[in-house]
Amino acid sequence: MDGKISLVIIEDDDSLREEIVFVLEAEGFEVTAAENGREGLRLIEESPPDIICCDIMLPGMDGYQVLKELSSSSRYVDIPFIFITARSDLQQVRYGMTLGADDYVTKPFSHNDLLSAIRTRLKKRQIRTTQEPSPPPPRANIELNLLTPREQQVLTYIMSGCTSKEIAERLSISKRTVDKHRQNILAKLEIRSIAQLLSAARLPTDQK
Repeated sequence: MDGKISLVIIEDDDSLREEIVFVLEAEGFEVTAAENGREGLRLIEESPPDIICCDIMLPGMDGYQVLKELSSSSRYVDIPFIFITARSDLQQVRYGMTLGADDYVTKPFSHNDLLSAIRTRLKKRQIRTTQEPSPPPPRANIELNLLTPREQQVLTYIMSGCTSKEIAERLSISKRTVDKHRQNILAKLEIRSIAQLLSAARLPTDQK
């Protein structure tokens, strides 16, 4: 990838946060850090990074709330989100993943553990941007100008009958991201359901 990869680290433990920043900057990343969720959101809103690493247990706004807040905006749904957690309880880990986290590292972790998680996300992101498939054109003249290029891609797969999981696999993005795009498509086109979307998108019978 060209240029430095930017990361936002949200961690309330001062010594751990400083250590993470030191290690990542030594690896050539551009890093900004916050000690709480609110500050982290501010940094992300000011300059959306390439990756977010966020502790779960934070004062005021915990990591789950940070992820929920980011998931409410289409501006951030394509940014990989990695949880940093001291919890070994698999139920807590699963909860974070159901919210849309892309990966997690469990404290105490080695520098290699964190770097491996970050590089895995970067690799998937690079594959997505350089080897993105060309989906078929939409089957109807609906108002595509209302949709972003990514939403148009998701729409074509929806119209082809693909599930969110299948679309995520084909575009190398998370299911959370696909579901968010589906919601945005319905909202922008003022359609209540996928079934209604498919009905509205059906070509007139006199067209081939």
